Amino acid sequence: MRLYSRPGNDLTYRVPLIVETLARLRSRSCIIDGEAVACDGDDMRRDQLEARKATLEIILAKAAFGILFNERMTGDGETVSARMQAGP
Repeated sequence: MRLYSRPGNDLTYRVPLIVETLARLRSRSCIIDGEAVACDGDDMRRDQLEARKATLEIILAKAAFGILFNERMTGDGETVSARMQAGP
C-alpha cells in the first residue's frame, strides 16, 4: 500500500495510520479525494463528534481568509448536494 499526495509526493511513511486504515478497504487500487490534517496538541479522537466540531469551529473562527467552518447539513443526498452547489 502506497499513499501519494496530489502532486505525487509519497506520504506512506508520514501518515501510517491513514495508510493502515486505507489498507483495510480491501481494494487493489483506488483514488480517494479528501483532506488529512495532523496537528500536535490534544488528542480528541475519543471525544464526541459535537465536542470536536465545536472546538474546530472556535479554532477556524480565528483562522485567516481562505478557510471556514462548514455547518452540518441534514437531508437526503439530493437536497444536500443542491445546497452545496448553491453556495453560502
